[in-house]
Amino acid sequence: MPAPIPEHTKQAILADIRDGNLSCRAIATKHRVSAATVSKIAKDAGITNAFERAQTARAHAARMVDQRELRSRRLESLGRLADDMIDRSFRSYAVIANGPDGPETVLLPKPPLRETEAAGRTMRAWLDAQVMIERHEAGTLETETAKSTLASILTLAREVADASRPDESSPPVRTGALAVDR
Repeated sequence: MPAPIPEHTKQAILADIRDGNLSCRAIATKHRVSAATVSKIAKDAGITNAFERAQTARAHAARMVDQRELRSRRLESLGRLADDMIDRSFRSYAVIANGPDGPETVLLPKPPLRETEAAGRTMRAWLDAQVMIERHEAGTLETETAKSTLASILTLAREVADASRPDESSPPVRTGALAVDR
């Protein structure tokens, strides 16, 4: 006969059952017991409708709303990043170049092409994400495609942000021109 389940574990299982956000199997996995044990604890506590399909469907629908809101906030964040990159592509830009008397600062009317390209990639990625998410929420796109695209966009945004962040830990070692955002 298996060892009895400690009272604190039973109480934690009951709390998860009453919360209604997890399935019977998810609760069982979380507390390292069987699904039958979770069902028995619910039954012994007089909870008879804990795992009805209607209740789990409501919990799933609530999670989907939460995920939609999270995607919306992430897309807003990516939009702000894209706006910032576009703004930077039209500002003057200071470049430190090797002059006849050593390093000198040269003010360019616009940033180097690399910065402008980064802004364009960010904006394109953001727009693609918007379209993909809208199509997904309208039911015209497969879920995995949307998830994969969003993950790619977040990775691209991180790369762009990292590439545009100056490295303050070490002085520049490149010869030639080094771009510095002003």
